[in-house]
Parts: sequence; C-alpha cells; structure tokens
Amino acid sequence: MKFFGGKLHNGKAYMKLWPQRKELNSLFPENKVIKITEFAEKYMPMLAVFTLLLQHQFGHEMFWPTTVGMVLFMVTLPLQGLYWLGKRAMSPLPPSLARWYHEILDKVAKQKPQENQDEQVQVAANPTYGDLALALNQGFKTLDKAFF
Repeated sequence: MKFFGGKLHNGKAYMKLWPQRKELNSLFPENKVIKITEFAEKYMPMLAVFTLLLQHQFGHEMFWPTTVGMVLFMVTLPLQGLYWLGKRAMSPLPPSLARWYHEILDKVAKQKPQENQDEQVQVAANPTYGDLALALNQGFKTLDKAFF
C-alpha cells in the first residue's frame, strides 16, 4: 500500500487501517500509540483551554510563559502521535516481519483462490508497516485464529 500526503495524513490513514486486536499488543506498539493519540485528539484541546482559563483567572502573570509552554505541548501531543504513526507506516519491514507478511498473504491466497480479486491485497516487493496492516486485516477477515 502506498500512502500519499504528509506524515500526519499518513498517520491518520494508518491509524484507521491498523487492526486493533489484542493479539497484536505484545508484538507491536501501534495499538498503544493509537489509543493514546485518539485520547489526546479528544481531550488535550479541552485541557489546554482549561489550563489557559485557570491561569487567566487564578494565576500570577509570572507563570504565563510556563502556561503557554504547557498549552503548546498539550496541543501538539496528538500531532506527535500522528507523525509517529505516519513515519511508521512508511518504514520498511525488517526481514523477519517481511517473511511473516508474505506468509500471511500466501495463506490468504490459498484460502480464497480467485474468489475476490478486488479484496485481495497486492504483494509488495519491499513491504512497509502499512502493507503489513493491510495483510493483517485481510488475514483476520479470511483466516482462522490458527494463522497467528
């Protein structure tokens, strides 16, 4: 799979594409990063506004630089997660994971030969983590739990 656009757009697409399965928790950090990024997207802007309002209402003017730094950090947390995911999606797989990627696609092809050509994932010559996410999704849809 080829991702287009900037790393943030790639990160958002990869976040939607990655299978959120508990079996993958011990193998990949993506599940944790996705959960944290979703949390940060949802709650950090509100926390940043709340921090500014508290500083305005009760704080001393001497603490404004620290407050602004904290708010900037809070607002950029989701962007950091999306950037990491976008960079990870385009990273090439190490040889061991590349073999596993090819094994999954081979098993999927043997399981459903010529049935749904549109749904089958195209095998990449130099697979990335984004390609692995597609293969895992296809594997979870097609194969039983023993494929893991």
